[in-house]
Amino acid sequence: MRKIYDNILQTIGDTPLVRLNRMSLDVPPTLLGKVERFNPAGSVKERVSKAILDDMEERGELKPGGLVVEATSGNMGVGVAMACAAKGYGCIIVMPDKMSMEREWIIRAFGGTVIRTRSDIPWDHPESFLN
Repeated sequence: MRKIYDNILQTIGDTPLVRLNRMSLDVPPTLLGKVERFNPAGSVKERVSKAILDDMEERGELKPGGLVVEATSGNMGVGVAMACAAKGYGCIIVMPDKMSMEREWIIRAFGGTVIRTRSDIPWDHPESFLN
């Protein structure tokens, strides 16, 4: 019988190891690949996103109804948005305008807000997100 989980976060990280037969050529050592794509949102960053939020909760830095803001190029934003949705936190993801729309759509599907920053200007430009 399959295990029933209480929430989606419990499924993070229990991804399979797969023997990489064609790469190992039957000589030691055995090569294995960890299939992180099998995480719930398909992001390699889900495990670390959950761990960061758990740590912030344990230290009292993130309380019920809190807001998480993350600057990312995409994958971390997906993981943070999913974890925030499951834990009931608000989420703002700041990412460059050159990143894929698909990442933005996934983040928004988890209830996150996306702020795009300009990538066509230098860091010291008055309209740079750093100023």
